[in-house]
Amino acid sequence: MSNNARVDELREENDVVVIEGAGSPAEINLADSDVVNMRVARHADAQCLLVTDIDRGGAFAHLYGSWALLPEAERQYIKIEGACVAIRSRLRIATVRRLVQTCSKS
Repeated sequence: MSNNARVDELREENDVVVIEGAGSPAEINLADSDVVNMRVARHADAQCLLVTDIDRGGAFAHLYGSWALLPEAERQYIKIEGACVAIRSRLRIATVRRLVQTCSKS
């Protein structure tokens, strides 16, 4: 059974299907052989969230860079306002909200 057929089967049997990717969806050197990120998202017409850990550094660059490197046709699946950032302080929550508002306007 193909990956697409498995995804279709899961969607028929369930109200909600969570599809976890691996690595970055914007690895342009791997796009042709990608079977776990945007290929599945496109097939399922899925709403996608980018997830990053702010305490590891480079979180905002990761989110924006991943979005910016995706082909225009794939950006529609990424919900910038739904980007998930693991946050451990209230000060950072305000920073993330400002970033999301800025990105949503562009």
